[in-house]
Amino acid sequence: MGAFTKKILQQLETCEDMQDDTDCVQIAGDLLSRHTVRNFQSHFYPEVDREKVSAQEAQALKTALLNLYQRQPKNFARGTVLWALGKSHDVTLKDFFVQETHTLAEAVTEANGTLFQVLIALEGIGEPVFEETRSIDEIAINLEQARKYLAQYGIVIPW
Repeated sequence: MGAFTKKILQQLETCEDMQDDTDCVQIAGDLLSRHTVRNFQSHFYPEVDREKVSAQEAQALKTALLNLYQRQPKNFARGTVLWALGKSHDVTLKDFFVQETHTLAEAVTEANGTLFQVLIALEGIGEPVFEETRSIDEIAINLEQARKYLAQYGIVIPW
């Protein structure tokens, strides 16, 4: 096993909170790409380009990423883990990806319903929340209207 790959595996296995540091996951994604994509070159981590990632190392990286994903709270950091796992091009992860798509789509739908109701409540107390049409079915529009409303208070929602 390459020393750099081993170092990244150790970081993935001991990582408790990725909220502020996603480098090790991004590097793991690049290492997986190094294994799956012929002549892959990392644009951010030159150490990756010196590694030869074996099938065994790729499997260890995927396992470490899956374990890390399960340890993370539901936050942005989990998206980085999914990105890295996607770099493996591993069809055996399809069921996992389908389940996560289902879970996350349900969560977005539920969160949108809640967001829509709080926007309605703000409108009910005279706050200028809705600039466009209002509908519980318009997830992107509801989020954008919430962002614009919150921006008035200096609250910025990323993305």
